Amino acid sequence: MKRLNSKDGTRAETSLPARNRRSYSQDPTVFEIFWDCLESVEGIDPSLVEELRKQWTPTGWRPLGEILVRRKILTFAQVTHLIGLQLELPYLRIGELAVREGYCTMDDVQKALASQREEFPGPVELLVSDERLDRDAVLQALLAYSRVLEERVKVYVDDELGKRSA
Repeated sequence: MKRLNSKDGTRAETSLPARNRRSYSQDPTVFEIFWDCLESVEGIDPSLVEELRKQWTPTGWRPLGEILVRRKILTFAQVTHLIGLQLELPYLRIGELAVREGYCTMDDVQKALASQREEFPGPVELLVSDERLDRDAVLQALLAYSRVLEERVKVYVDDELGKRSA
């Protein structure tokens, strides 16, 4: 796994420290990478990371579109249309597109997002709300995570461009 050298901005061929590295039968998911990055930072107790990992499950999280449908603010057909639009405009989020299309108000989206965070806290929300974690160590882990994701995107784009030119 490549990581960014924070001192000079160069990329170096390194991997996450072996102290908690897990083995995966296939490419790790972004969630597995997130938790691995957190475990890799000195100053964060691995048992605490494991406790937080167990509190959060990706299957418990619900997308904004689903929440808006459950609240009868959007229809399934509208959400399907918004997902199609998002393929064309990937820099816009579903809530922004729903407001832009006139399907709901920004207030509807804000309330649904608040509900989403409350009912289904993401891993970052769990970290931020847990006072046992050192904030600097969490920031270091989030930086490592973003660098890993950047590299995965770069590899994917390079692969796709290579396929097109072949």
